[in-house]
Amino acid sequence: MEKTIVVTVSLGASRFPVSWRPEVPGVGAAGPSLRSRWSGGRGCDGGPCGLPRASVASAPASVPSAFTDGGIRLCVGAEPPRFLEAFGRLWQVQSRLGSGSSASVYRVRCCGTPGSPPGALKQFLPQGTTGAAASAAEYGFRKERAALEQLQGHRNIVTLYGVFTIHFSPNVPSRCLLLELLDVSVSELLLYSTHQGCSMWMIQHCARDVLEALAFLHQEGYVHADLKPRNILWSAENECFKLIDFGLSFKEGNQDVKYIQTDGYRAPEAELQNCLAQAGLQSDTECTSAVDLWSLGIILLEMFSGMKLKHTVRSQEWKANSSAIIDHIFASKAVVNAAIPAYHLRDLIKRYIMCTITCFEYLCYLKVLSWNMFILFQICLFM
Repeated sequence: MEKTIVVTVSLGASRFPVSWRPEVPGVGAAGPSLRSRWSGGRGCDGGPCGLPRASVASAPASVPSAFTDGGIRLCVGAEPPRFLEAFGRLWQVQSRLGSGSSASVYRVRCCGTPGSPPGALKQFLPQGTTGAAASAAEYGFRKERAALEQLQGHRNIVTLYGVFTIHFSPNVPSRCLLLELLDVSVSELLLYSTHQGCSMWMIQHCARDVLEALAFLHQEGYVHADLKPRNILWSAENECFKLIDFGLSFKEGNQDVKYIQTDGYRAPEAELQNCLAQAGLQSDTECTSAVDLWSLGIILLEMFSGMKLKHTVRSQEWKANSSAIIDHIFASKAVVNAAIPAYHLRDLIKRYIMCTITCFEYLCYLKVLSWNMFILFQICLFM
């Protein structure tokens, strides 16, 4: 039997974007899998290098340009929330996009308005969760909300639309973030390019967009602390990559998170810090924005090689001579695609791994290379 729960919502003055979205949901942190349709299937104008592009026909008939505080009526059954009635509009929770240890993400769409843009509802603390898991979910919610509210407005960072508190019972609140719905993640792109790697155009585009986001983050004093392929998603509307999931982020110089980053993308200093924390010890130094650059170096190396490098970066060989392993990966790939000189990317990845370059320096370098990369990309199209 369906029951109705009254909750309170605070929504910022933001406009929902117009964007084409796939009809087939998949697994992703804040965006569905495009599966076979990401290369430009029915209902999608194929974007650059097969990435989805927003359809002009998807513009909503009427979307409020600003929201004010108000009440929301939430209808739920045995499953997670199904409908939201907000500001005279009914929003349907269509599918689960992904879930983690402390949150689940759902695709939502406004009912009764053809062409209305969808959103992503991130629900922390699933119903019935208590104890340490509840504390972790509440902490993650507060961290991500604070970071996104301060970092709003950058084109390469996911947009936060609103904040919900759902009371399933008097003592078990469930926190929710209403976010911009994005499309395919870099993790999913890597699944389609296994053993082949991504195109140089896509690698450069991803590197530029992520670096733009990181440069802004670091300028604001934030460290993302969980950069990985699943947390970099493509926006069909803006035709750019965006960062999501700021639950582990912290202010540089005030690291209040013990365990940061994901295995396989964890910088050596973060690895040491995590090991000390597990042993009940405290590190003498805090992690800095350099851990984000280290993670990005591994992500770009995976995009180039088409290989998962989790076990590689944890090996003794990597710790002894990571530079030689990077050289070997690029030498092997050069045999497959000798038309594209990739030594610039190789050297930049090395500098990221060695932490000898900043976001600003790399962005300047990318601008210098952009015209040369464009020419090479055009040449490869006709080969």
